[in-house]
Amino acid sequence: MSVAALDTHPVPSCVHGLHALLDTVPTSAWDGLDPTEVRRLLAEIGRAEARLSAHKMAAARVLEKARKAAANGDGPRPGTGTSTGATISIDFGGDRGGADALVNTAQRIEEQTSLVENALAAGVISTKQADLISRALARLPEDVTA
Repeated sequence: MSVAALDTHPVPSCVHGLHALLDTVPTSAWDGLDPTEVRRLLAEIGRAEARLSAHKMAAARVLEKARKAAANGDGPRPGTGTSTGATISIDFGGDRGGADALVNTAQRIEEQTSLVENALAAGVISTKQADLISRALARLPEDVTA
């Protein structure tokens, strides 16, 4: 992908916009807000976190597919590490368990139904709820139909 293509793709623009927006409000801005408003805004931030988690899962799936393709000789391997979880953990924070869980949940959700991912992307359910739903669906017998 060329630099020009990256300039027009909506994902990099969105991520850069998020950072730019967050840069406009210091954490000290919370001081002096009414606690009722703080509680409401905290719930909104939770919904935003869920929406961001859906994007993190989508990104993890892209990296996992690229890693598997590279392991099959179908292309270059992105990043370093022996797994997608390792690569993600190296890139930010070093939380290998959390990165592995992200990749695993992302894969389960993609294999099962788009409803869970859509709910997460809309901020209707949390990342933890998406994980629990996907684990429950994975335990259903093979002969269960929609």
